[in-house]
Amino acid sequence: MTQGLERRFGRGDHYFVTTSCHGRQPRFALPESRLVFERCLEAVRAKYGFRISSYVVMPEHIRLLVSEPARGDLSRFMQGLKISVARSMQPHPFWQHRFYDFNVFTDEKRLEKR
Repeated sequence: MTQGLERRFGRGDHYFVTTSCHGRQPRFALPESRLVFERCLEAVRAKYGFRISSYVVMPEHIRLLVSEPARGDLSRFMQGLKISVARSMQPHPFWQHRFYDFNVFTDEKRLEKR
């Protein structure tokens, strides 16, 4: 875990998550690649049991606003998502190693991040 980073799970929060493609390459520039991402996101959502409040797929990164997973935790969900997408896409490595997230505590902040 990154030094000084404290992740808090088990409180029913929403999470705002950002992760980038390796080297910030525009791997989602083509519509087909975005469809692959959406299929993988839905499969992982069903497996881990969370709600997607919103998401955006930009050419070189993604942003998600999701509920806490019913099974596992946010790290497991992101690991599953990134592996699923990487297996379906080229080139490798596909993703940067880490992801950025923060807990969304209030309805006001959740609406802002939508």
